[in-house]
This record gives sequence, C-alpha cells and structure tokens, in this order.
Amino acid sequence: MWSADQKSVVIVELTMPWEENIQCAHERKKLKYEELAQQCRQNGWRIHLYPVEVGVRGFAGTSLMRLCRDFQIRGKAQSQFVRAVAEEVEKSSFSIWIKRKSRSWKQSRDDCVGGRAERSTLSSRRPEAYRI
Repeated sequence: MWSADQKSVVIVELTMPWEENIQCAHERKKLKYEELAQQCRQNGWRIHLYPVEVGVRGFAGTSLMRLCRDFQIRGKAQSQFVRAVAEEVEKSSFSIWIKRKSRSWKQSRDDCVGGRAERSTLSSRRPEAYRI
C-alpha cells in the first residue's frame, strides 16, 4: 500500500517457513527489502516493512501479532484474522506438498545457512525497476 500524497509506503510479505525457521525467515525478508527501503528513505518516503511469518503448520509468529497491533486489529477481529491467515497458510503449504514431485516446479537454494539469514537477490530485475 502506498500514498503518494503522504509519501508513505507499507510493505507486507507473508512467508511460510517450517516453524523451526521462523526467525531465520524473518531476518532473510528484512535483508531482502533493505536496499529498497533505503532507496525509499533517500527519496523522502516513509516506509513500514512487515515481514510476516506463519509456519507451514499454521503457527502464527509474533510478526503477525505486530502487524495486527500496528493496524489496530484487536479482540475478536484479531482472533478471526489470525485464524484465517493460519488456515490459508496450511492449505497453501499442503498444495505445495502435493505438487512437490511435479517437474514444473524448480527446487530453489535455501537462503538460510547455519541458522542465520544471508542476503539474496530480490529477483533478476535491476534495482531501478523497484524505484518509486
């Protein structure tokens, strides 16, 4: 989400790691957007980055609770939101598991080495493609 008038942008990215890798996934996503966030700040934008992790078996980490808090989602609405996100993650991870042997899926390199995140590229696009 962004507002050109207020020069403000909110980035939310949901990641579905194994529960044991939630912290590593969080650090990896923060690193992934570090350069983009810096470019935004240099251009006078306020950036709010929310890397959100929900484990493949539906465990909602603290990052989802922080998102709820900052977006003022509380009480029953928060419970319903967290439950809905967790259920969607479980469904999605099950779909991926079912297709795990499909030849159309490429296996990617794990960016988490030795329990710590390492910088990975955003994509094959040049950094200019992400400028606001």
